[in-house]
Amino acid sequence: MNIKDIIFGAIYTENEKLKNYFPRYYEQLNDQKNHFWFPARVKTDKEDNVYMIDTYQFEMPYECQSDYVKMVEYLKLLGTPIDNSWIKNKVFDYYYSAAVKLNENNVEAFDIVANLEDCEVVSEDEVRYYDENDVVRRVLFWNYHRSGRGVCLKRKDAVLRYDLKIESLYYDALNSISELSIWDWKVNAVLDCEKEAIEHHAVYCNKNVAYLIKLHEYIEKANGDYREFKAKLQAELGIK
Repeated sequence: MNIKDIIFGAIYTENEKLKNYFPRYYEQLNDQKNHFWFPARVKTDKEDNVYMIDTYQFEMPYECQSDYVKMVEYLKLLGTPIDNSWIKNKVFDYYYSAAVKLNENNVEAFDIVANLEDCEVVSEDEVRYYDENDVVRRVLFWNYHRSGRGVCLKRKDAVLRYDLKIESLYYDALNSISELSIWDWKVNAVLDCEKEAIEHHAVYCNKNVAYLIKLHEYIEKANGDYREFKAKLQAELGIK
């Protein structure tokens, strides 16, 4: 990739070659990074350069933070020849300042993730329904997200994979199935206490204890039946 190929309004990630140009980024104590980068052109009387800025240290205007379309338009404008030096200078608020001035050599250390104009925001559930090369998971767009989970994206022209959607919904439903349970040690604690109460000729509600014992017996039998039926059904349908 050449500098002229940089797309403003796209998001990038670094590859292993960045170690050759920016080794400090990989220092063990450096947690001031998201591994996503935005390009920004800085043109002043003294320079005309393109910088890659880690989104952890990127200052996104407040009015763009809640509007994806506005955010993308703003990022595209960062390619215009104006003084965006305040964006570059903002990274010096961080100890591990992550602004890489691009040249024809170090540009090879960055790979495009997606042109954001070609994408739309989707939920973490929905992102499972598409091919991996059509989605981007948990993008952290600016420093506001440093403690969040980020945003999931999919390409606008991505084709819904019904096989993936059905499989995802299938496991959602399957994982929602749970066996009834009463912990044995809790039941035993009641029975031990009842024994002490009887020895001390104490008054207590023995109907509650009888109810608990019967309920526990039923649940144990029901779970046994469930596990037996589940194993038989899996064998019949060839499901592991």
